[in-house]
Amino acid sequence: KPRVDTAPRQKDSLKSTFKSYGELLKSKLYVKCYILTMLGAFLYYAIAVTLVIYVLLIYGNQHYDNFPIFGTITLALLVVNIRDLFESALFVPNFFIMKKFGKHRPFLIDLPILFIGCAILFFVTSATPIWIYLISIAFIGGGVSCLAVIPNALMPDLTDVDELIYGIRREGASAGLISLGKQVVQGLAFLVLGIVLTAFGLSEENASPEKATAASLAAMRLMLCVLPVIGSIAMFFISRKYNLNAKSHNLIKEKIAEKREKGFAVLTAEERRTFTDITGIEAYRLWITESAECKMQNEECRIADNG
Repeated sequence: KPRVDTAPRQKDSLKSTFKSYGELLKSKLYVKCYILTMLGAFLYYAIAVTLVIYVLLIYGNQHYDNFPIFGTITLALLVVNIRDLFESALFVPNFFIMKKFGKHRPFLIDLPILFIGCAILFFVTSATPIWIYLISIAFIGGGVSCLAVIPNALMPDLTDVDELIYGIRREGASAGLISLGKQVVQGLAFLVLGIVLTAFGLSEENASPEKATAASLAAMRLMLCVLPVIGSIAMFFISRKYNLNAKSHNLIKEKIAEKREKGFAVLTAEERRTFTDITGIEAYRLWITESAECKMQNEECRIADNG
């Protein structure tokens, strides 16, 4: 039989773009990846914005007495560099973890590290030795290592899932929707920071170590500790339910190839359950099973699956 191409692409327009976005968001797996990406972006921006402010509010007026080799700027640079160093250090381990256990697995390892770092940082005060603060920064650096890299690694797989559902490969629409969301989330992170700082009374007048109030420090802890802890917990449990692994992904590619070659793809009961679980759409409704040859079989499968 002649090779079956994917479904025809629609003419590019604003309407077709938003229709593509709506179809992408009907996929359960895409929604999981999207939430992980947006939460990760928000946490990354929130931590990056508040990290230096927090260390200066706590230790900024003590650097000459407790650690004279540090000036205010040097202390800020040290904090940023430690975070960047440990963030980069976990890139290679995360790569091997992805290769061996699945692309989403680093979330399950790095997010608890982020949780530990934020938990330590929450209890840091001006009386806490500086080295404890720096250890917490190292944990945070290691923890955020997965927030940007792993979602980017997951995105190519979503194209295969999209084709499984609709018969269309929409790499551009998928990446565009995620990029759009990231821009919104970045602005939202700054908006939330402004609201929090205003609500807790942190202003130019008291944004110094000498005048920092308990309320202003609480605002920093909320952005740098509380929100990341809540976000990391949410991401951890979503990651545990991210059910696309190497085996199921290979199965998807195999059935897409079979559909293109034969005009239909025959699925076992287990394969139908797998595809339904990944996409959130009943297998008999997927593009992969749309054909005259297996229409009757699909109807029988639907009845059998529904008992």
